[in-house]
Amino acid sequence: MKIYLCGPIQYADNAFTWREKMDDFFERMGHEAIMPWELAHQERKIKARFERISKNNKRDEFLDEVRRFMRSNIMKFDIEKLVNCDAILFWHPRDVKTSGSFGEITLAYYFREWMGKDFKIWVISDYRKNEIAYWTIGCSDKIFQSFDDFEVYFEKKYGIKEEDNKEEKKDEIKQ
Repeated sequence: MKIYLCGPIQYADNAFTWREKMDDFFERMGHEAIMPWELAHQERKIKARFERISKNNKRDEFLDEVRRFMRSNIMKFDIEKLVNCDAILFWHPRDVKTSGSFGEITLAYYFREWMGKDFKIWVISDYRKNEIAYWTIGCSDKIFQSFDDFEVYFEKKYGIKEEDNKEEKKDEIKQ
């Protein structure tokens, strides 16, 4: 299974830490994590570039520059990755601004409901359930209060089965 990792980047202090942890977890379970905006290491450079542009350009010029960049680089890349996934995991932390994530879970919901793709949509959030946006609840299949809760669920439902381990051991012995 390919799982797209969705969540705040621009305003989050640990935008990539949780993704790396989940990437390791999914790999151990025999699945693949798909990272949005794989140019993650350039995030600071991009932010600095836009800060410079915002100081030197008029508002409309700045907005046009951001639109061009986001549409031709980030949004196109993320949507192409999402289209080729089987599931989306949305981390929705308390008090961290995000906007792309809501677009991504909506697109995933669209794939499932109108395109007939078997697509899972999971949300991890430290918000209380009555504080989560109804739109997010509507798009999701399951909501978890922590990464630990999600990992227990995922391992039971999609983890490596005993038969898989036996096959891997047979392959190792043959080699």
